Amino acid sequence: MDDAPVIPKEYVAQPTRYVWEAQQGLKDGTYDEAWAVFDKDQHPEHAEAFDLAGQSVNGNLVQIAFSSVSFETWILLHHEFCTTAFRKSQCRTQKESHECGQGVHEQDCNGIHCITGYLKIKGYIGKDVDVKHIGYASLQSLTHTALGNALQLRHQAVSNSGGNLVHLLNPYTCVDRLVFKLLQLKWDYKWRQHSDAVIHGLSLHIERQGNVLRLTINNHKKQTFILLPAYIHLSITGGPNSNCSKDKT
Repeated sequence: MDDAPVIPKEYVAQPTRYVWEAQQGLKDGTYDEAWAVFDKDQHPEHAEAFDLAGQSVNGNLVQIAFSSVSFETWILLHHEFCTTAFRKSQCRTQKESHECGQGVHEQDCNGIHCITGYLKIKGYIGKDVDVKHIGYASLQSLTHTALGNALQLRHQAVSNSGGNLVHLLNPYTCVDRLVFKLLQLKWDYKWRQHSDAVIHGLSLHIERQGNVLRLTINNHKKQTFILLPAYIHLSITGGPNSNCSKDKT
């Protein structure tokens, strides 16, 4: 006999369904942390999903890993910083894919409207590759780049949002926060608008001298810190590949 709870009618549609199902794991104590992963592309009820995730369950909230316009935004950020508001993941006529980026369909947008076509036109994935089946191994070496680009993109999107809610922003992603958890990384990225910052009792001062970044660290605590070579990673986002910067019409 199946003891799985029946999904209430108001939560059947995506992505509220994902949030509701994640809440069940928190409710019965199976998990102390739960995530719902979804994107903007073609899904309704985004506002409802975010509102539902804001309801505490046993003192915990369902975390959301959201991408706009689609999950492929996160994949693209492994290769470049991009602020283009793509219209969709893939161009289609009903269920027929235009196979954008492959030059085989008369309505191929050549990466102007869909992010999958852009990935193929730029050579980031093979023209015959199904973007839904891209393995992590092919992106692993670019993790630092993706995390830094996602942080910069999110900061820029929210700063320019005009008060719009997250699900209305494009482009946007916070999948990097889930990846950080899954990989159990020992370092984290922090967005700093100024050259000076204080983190865990350490003051950091960054200045640029030509093509050299100089980092000065002062310890204001009584305890001694040992900085290993991999303790601090400086990532310069918006580098030579950041040529995807304007919305395309």
